[in-house]
Amino acid sequence: MTTTKEFDAFVAYGSCERDIVMEILQELEEKEPHFQLCIHERNWLPGRFISDNIVDSVQNSKRTIVILSNNFISSPWFRLELRAAIFQVSGDRKNKLIVIMADKSTTLDDIDTEIRHVISKRTYLVWGERDGSGRNCDM
Repeated sequence: MTTTKEFDAFVAYGSCERDIVMEILQELEEKEPHFQLCIHERNWLPGRFISDNIVDSVQNSKRTIVILSNNFISSPWFRLELRAAIFQVSGDRKNKLIVIMADKSTTLDDIDTEIRHVISKRTYLVWGERDGSGRNCDM
């Protein structure tokens, strides 16, 4: 049985990275091919528990894009959003986790070991670098 996902990607980010997310939305939703992204400020239902919105967003998206920053890592919702994405990736072979570092100063020091391990196994992008040099060797 094939399940259709409502969104191409859920974007998890902290409020300080809103400018990055708006650029990503413009690039991916307005240019060909058009992608449909889910972001909390536009797609979450008011009045619902935040945790329910997070889980629904991840489950209804083909991918999860995480904009990692020191600000987001220190937020109370970071662990829940990333754990939901990791759980979905492990259970849904079509769901992919895409990691974008907001800048080179982002540190994974305050992330618990399990999440750091998942991130360190992935090639990631560093926002603003267009040469594809984002790597996981610094982790």
